[in-house]
Amino acid sequence: MRQCIRSGLTFALLVIVSACSTQTGTVAVDPYIASLDETNLYLRGTFNWWGSQETYKFVASGDNEWRVQVPLLADGTVYDFKIANAQWSPNQSCGALSNRLTLNVRSAVKLFCDSQSANFQCTPQSDDVFRFTLSKTSHI
Repeated sequence: MRQCIRSGLTFALLVIVSACSTQTGTVAVDPYIASLDETNLYLRGTFNWWGSQETYKFVASGDNEWRVQVPLLADGTVYDFKIANAQWSPNQSCGALSNRLTLNVRSAVKLFCDSQSANFQCTPQSDDVFRFTLSKTSHI
């Protein structure tokens, strides 16, 4: 079964969702993502009842980078999640393009910002605090 990455998951705001990817490449700017307000986004999912609590709000951690840390248990639970603002605004709600997408080590997928976006998923292999990072970049 695929798993969350203990050291962190990285979401690039310019189209790509990356999990510790070492690949490089240029990506096109999506109009939805170009207008994304990353200063008001939350990690929302089954681990927090899809809420927008301050504990799960992304905070600036560097140049064009925002992070949040979330404790997850390795009890076989498949965690569903998205990135969204407090209001679930359609152009501020981001997930997978279609179906539920399981993130795994060193994978990269497109970040789709629309009210119809699908959930991301992960299943931790150990109890830990997972770091989720939003990183505005045009390369992965």
